[in-house]
Amino acid sequence: MSARIIHLAETNSTNTEAMARALAGEALPFWLTADRQTAGKGRSGRAWLSEPGNFHASLACAIRCPRERAPQLSLVAGVAVMDAICDLNPPSLKASTLKLKWPNDLMAGDAKCGGILIETASDPANCGLIAVIGIGLNLVSHPEIEGRLISRLTDVGAYAPPLIYLAAIATAMEKVLQDWNDGVGFAQIRARWLDFGPPAGTQMAIDTGAQRFKGTFAGLEAEGALLMQDTAGRIQRFTFGDVTLL
Repeated sequence: MSARIIHLAETNSTNTEAMARALAGEALPFWLTADRQTAGKGRSGRAWLSEPGNFHASLACAIRCPRERAPQLSLVAGVAVMDAICDLNPPSLKASTLKLKWPNDLMAGDAKCGGILIETASDPANCGLIAVIGIGLNLVSHPEIEGRLISRLTDVGAYAPPLIYLAAIATAMEKVLQDWNDGVGFAQIRARWLDFGPPAGTQMAIDTGAQRFKGTFAGLEAEGALLMQDTAGRIQRFTFGDVTLL
């Protein structure tokens, strides 16, 4: 079933508002988008700058898979966003211009230009989970963050108005979620994400909070975990952390 769209001029956070409405019984699925967020959320509790002209939207939907598979939705959403960008822009915007960074970032070169935030809650009425897939794209502006490279899609020639992006992302997301099939079809999502991800051997570091590990990108494990190789050739597996490209 295609998701309907709820458009607000302003909200605190599209993820927060979408989850509140879903838990209150709003029929699923639906997209909630806002021209501006006053308390936009990034990963690990960070704030997300949400100025008018940028893209802020969240999809609330029901999923029927073990909770441990829900993080795969970051990779699912990343593939959908890349599909939408490719559909909206000319072939001259090569896939090499934009890349996905595990688990939830859209990169223009070494600079972040978009992010994805997945939140879930139990859905006892339907014996499953409510998933909220939040997507933020820097279309016309971006914050200045010391020590981090931040960009916008306009800088790489991938601009379209927010509501045009919403229509394209909604179409792509519906298809990619069907392919994912509550995790049953994750193998094809994983393969497509790798097409959009960094080349094998890319130097990176990951900070898990408990440790910081430097190595090279060695792909994704079958369930979506990050694989990195250390200098001795050993493969390390990570299910959580902040990745920095070196």
